[in-house]
Amino acid sequence: IPSSRAGHSSVSCSVPALQGSSLQGGSVSGAWPRSLYIYGGNEFEAANNELLVLALDELVWTQLRHPVGSDLALRVGHSSLIIGDRMFIFGGRNPLTQPLGTSFDGCNNCDVVDIRRSVETGQVVIIKEDVEFGNPSAMTRSGHSACVYNNRIVVFGGMVLSEEEEDEATAVYSSDIVAISLFAV
Repeated sequence: IPSSRAGHSSVSCSVPALQGSSLQGGSVSGAWPRSLYIYGGNEFEAANNELLVLALDELVWTQLRHPVGSDLALRVGHSSLIIGDRMFIFGGRNPLTQPLGTSFDGCNNCDVVDIRRSVETGQVVIIKEDVEFGNPSAMTRSGHSACVYNNRIVVFGGMVLSEEEEDEATAVYSSDIVAISLFAV
């Protein structure tokens, strides 16, 4: 069993610079036919909820717009998976409401984006937003890795809430494995 950890990733790649934008940390990528999708992250102290698309054949970036009134949450330390033509964005934290160095209050939800329709329209098409799971203390995490196996999102490690303190949530690194049925999302 690997040691407890956070800030790891199950996929690594080199990404060309996006003209007019600085490099982002804490963002997550997923591949879908001939494109790479980057969601969220932070640039220094500023978090964002951008969904960027890199056309791999041409190495050209596009930013998908959010329709008025339907922005996805700002997230860092989350995971995202592309299954079929859907992007599942899970966990992490919002650094505006949960800045680094403060008590940990991570996200226990999943947003689902229709990648095909988003690319066709040039706008982020949200299918489901803020889907929550049954056991918040087990699922609230940041800096974890995730993959898909047997119709389940399998999540490993990351920073989770300690159940030792009732009054104040504290963060600890975990080496647990949790599976979420795709039918629950």
